Formats: sequence, C-alpha cells, structure tokens
Amino acid sequence: MARYLCSTLVLVLMAAATPAQTTKAVNIIPDDALGFILIKDLSDLSARVDNLAKKLKVEERVSLLELIQKEMGIREGINPKGSALFILLAGKDKKSLSEFVVALPVADHEKIARQLGLKNSPETITQGEVGLVSGMLAGIGGKGPEGTPTKFPVLVAKRDDFILLTHTGGRAGLEAVLNSKKSIAATLEPVRDWLDKQDMSGICTDHGVRTGLAMFLGGPGGSVETSSPGQFAQMKATFAEVEKNVKLIAFGGQIEKDGHARLSTAVHFQPDGSYAQWIAKADLLERTLLNRLPDQPQLVTALARISTQTTFEGAASILFGDLPADKVDPLKKELAKLVQQVSEVAVCIYASDSAGIAVPIKGVPGLSLGQQVFRAQVKDAGSFLDNSVDFLKHCNRAANAAAKTKVEINYQEKEIAGKSARLITVKGIEAPKGKNGKEGSQIYLLAALDGKTVLGCMLANESEAEPQVAKFSKLADRPLRKNAAMHKTQGLLPEKLQIEVFFDLQAFGVLGEPSKKAVSQVAPLGFALRAIPAGLEAQFVIPFDALQAVFDAIKSEKDSK
Repeated sequence: MARYLCSTLVLVLMAAATPAQTTKAVNIIPDDALGFILIKDLSDLSARVDNLAKKLKVEERVSLLELIQKEMGIREGINPKGSALFILLAGKDKKSLSEFVVALPVADHEKIARQLGLKNSPETITQGEVGLVSGMLAGIGGKGPEGTPTKFPVLVAKRDDFILLTHTGGRAGLEAVLNSKKSIAATLEPVRDWLDKQDMSGICTDHGVRTGLAMFLGGPGGSVETSSPGQFAQMKATFAEVEKNVKLIAFGGQIEKDGHARLSTAVHFQPDGSYAQWIAKADLLERTLLNRLPDQPQLVTALARISTQTTFEGAASILFGDLPADKVDPLKKELAKLVQQVSEVAVCIYASDSAGIAVPIKGVPGLSLGQQVFRAQVKDAGSFLDNSVDFLKHCNRAANAAAKTKVEINYQEKEIAGKSARLITVKGIEAPKGKNGKEGSQIYLLAALDGKTVLGCMLANESEAEPQVAKFSKLADRPLRKNAAMHKTQGLLPEKLQIEVFFDLQAFGVLGEPSKKAVSQVAPLGFALRAIPAGLEAQFVIPFDALQAVFDAIKSEKDSK
C-alpha cells in the first residue's frame, strides 16, 4: 500500500500541478478554448523536482526536460526557460471529440524541424514524427525510458516562439490556434496572480464547464437518465445553475523550498451571480470542538463551519428524488431548518476498535474503522435532538409510504450518564456485526452534552451508550487540539477556512504495520476549503515529512526482502 500511495503522490504532483503562464504562452491560447495545462518554466520545474528527489534520497531520477528529449526525441532546440502548453479545444460539432494542441517553447526552429522530420516548412501545417509522450509526466522521478522511442506521425505548425503539435486528425484544432485573433488573456486577469504562484497551473474555462457538464449529462449514448426521472431532472437543473454561475476553474500546484507539496483548485464565480453572493456570507472555522476529542490514533479528522445560509437544498432534492413531489418539499424545508441550527461540526474516525462498530478496511490487514464520533455546536441541543428525531421519522414514513424501503426505526428518549439522549435503532438493513451486536441492525446515539453541544456516534450495543457519553462529556486529558503532528499540517494550510480535513498515514498502515495505541508523529495529509472573493478554493497539502516517511517505508520494505 505504501508503494501504491507513493506512486499516486508522484502522479498527482506531476499531473495535477500546473504553473503560472508567461504572457507569450497565454497569448497563443484562443479565447474560446475549453481549457489548458501550462508548465511555466521547464528548467525551473525540473530543478524543483530534482531537488525534492535529492531530499528524499531517490537515487534514480530524471528531469522533465530529459523526458522530452528521450521520449519525444527532441534533444535540441527547446527553450529550457520557456513555457509548455496543452490546449483543449471544442470539436467541429457536438458529435466530435474535443481537439488538443501541444505547444513547446522553441529556441531554434531549424533544429526542431530536423528532429521532427518535417516534410515542409512549419510556417504552414505539415506532417512530422514525434515520440509517444503519454507516460512523460508519470516518469518523472524514475530513471526514464530506455532505448529509442517509437515515432508516431503528427501535424506540426509554428506560431511565434512555439512549435505546435497535434495528432493527424487534429487539423481543425491546430488551425484554431494558428488563426485565433483574440487570446484568453483577458479572461484570466482575475486569477493571474494566483496562477503565477504555482509551479504548474491550468484552467477550465466557462466553455469547458458547459461542455464538460453537457458530456457528463449526455453520457456515451446521449443520455445518462436512469430509472429515477426525478433525480435526473434535479441533476440537470443543478448543473444548469452551475454553468450559469461558474466563470472558470483554476488549478495549480507547488513544490515548496522545504519540500512541502501543495495542490490547489479554485472555482471562480460570476461576480454578480447567486453563488458569489452566497459565498460572500461564509463564516469562519473556529476549531473549538477538538478540545473534547481525545488524541488517539485516528484515520480521519474533519472540521466544518456551517454558515447560516446553508440549507443543503440541492443535495436534499437529489436524495429525495425518488419520493413523490408532495413529500419532497416538506422534507427539504425540514432539513434546511435542522441544518441552520448547526454552526460547527467535528468528525473523527479512530483507528482503534475498542468501542463502536469495527469495519474492516480492504487491503490493510489488521486495521478497521473503529469509533466514529461527531460533535456539533448548535443553537439549542435539546431542540436539535427533538428535531433530528422528527426529521428521521418523517423521512422513514415518506419512504415507507412510497414503498422505497422496508427499514424499521425505533427511538428511545432517555437520560444517559446524566445527559438527555436519544437511542436510534435501525433494523432491516445489512450491517456489520459489532460487539454482541445483531446482524441487520445499527444503533446510533445522539446526546446533548451541554446546552449547545451534541454528540453523535454509532454503537455496537446499547450498553456502550453510558461510557461513551461519560467519556465525551468532559475535556480530554490529551485533546486532539494539541496534537503536535496535526499542528504541523495546520501551519501549512491557508487561513480563514470553512473546512479542514486530516488523513493520518500511520493509522492507515501506509508507513508500516498500523498501530492502535501509539499516536503518529508524522504530520498528516491536509485538505482545506475556504471562501475567496467571488469563489471557492480547495487545497491539498502533503507535508515533506509525510513524503519522507512514505519513501522511508518503501525503502525499509525493499531492504527487508
């Protein structure tokens, strides 16, 4: 599993990171392009990857420039300080696949022409040959391809300081880049500074958003409609709203000086649209709920700020799409009122199976999902418990009336460890066996820890309810908020967040046999979501010591064989 994760990290770092564009590169991208991927400086990115490989003590490595030289067979004439582009364009009609054009920076056009075996001058579209590049990015960090690459025919043309390449059937895309009179530069102005901070960067434009969503909804045969017309109609309406409000999607990645890796995606909304107005009201995360979660080996920890305007109406429409229309609207309104009682949520999935339902994790022998706990900050804990139970009753009643389920739910209102609580037993579904638990049933606990805090967890049996309430009612002796490794990752995340999530590699068994007792000292992977002006940004952070730990685990595994 460690080797698999390492390969995935390298692929993500190389394929999902895309840099800030130079003026020359941006100016050759047509304004109606669906999107692009751009490497700002070939030699700079190669140097950063090489430095990271040295820090990780990777003995066999190859630079991006070397891969272009070896795999594509272009050994001379490339401008090493220039920008490389992958431009995606719309097909000639709705039935056509999208076109793509690769643009490489050129220092000497004559040398490039000779290596591509051009039959005519690249001043016009002509045919040449180039090595296969499909594995180029994935090969970075390894020793690179062996031998002479197989040559494939391509169409070639010249524009400014770039050589343009596409497949032999891609003449229309090549002509679009050659003949475009208006570039994408003006469209990128709102995100230019953000993109320029990335080692690699990319954009999905509003044209790309519309095309991509249309292709998704259309499916291979022109339709993905299932047996649920209501859900399908709601999905179409939701995506239509997205298309109307999204201006562009930008993504980028950095390999920082200290070796930390950062992948970012930002969705930028139309400034005068409803999405921009909604996100402008987003509240900030406070992190106070971690004080009562114990610092024990955990797989995943997540915190989320629920803004006052949040309703989850779109998700509810899809969730309840199978129900009759006269049942859906009341449930959506009831869910919205319930959500608006919550201000912040903390969720922790522990690696120990000392309590709760143990769920085996495929591929990780000896490890199971253990205690699964959430804490919520609410306006009034007693009202939240009552409203939650009422909502579940109404959902179950509507589903039973529509013959969509045979699930039976039993509710108990009682005092547990001195706290007002609700025990909810769900029967008639497949469920894993817990300690002394029964197949086909699940038990959930909701408890008001104080006037504004609610605890929720899953139990193997009712006897676990009292010790769980007692445990989480008090401040933890060693709270998760003081976890040193988590603090390292938090320091790398941006400020003013709405959501943050941490993934512990040690608990997942990525760094060797998972421990159910020792808290990991390796900084976890981090994910953050935050509001930005007229937009939303997500960041995935891989601390250097997490990367180092993965590589050390791989080396240890190799040495032991």
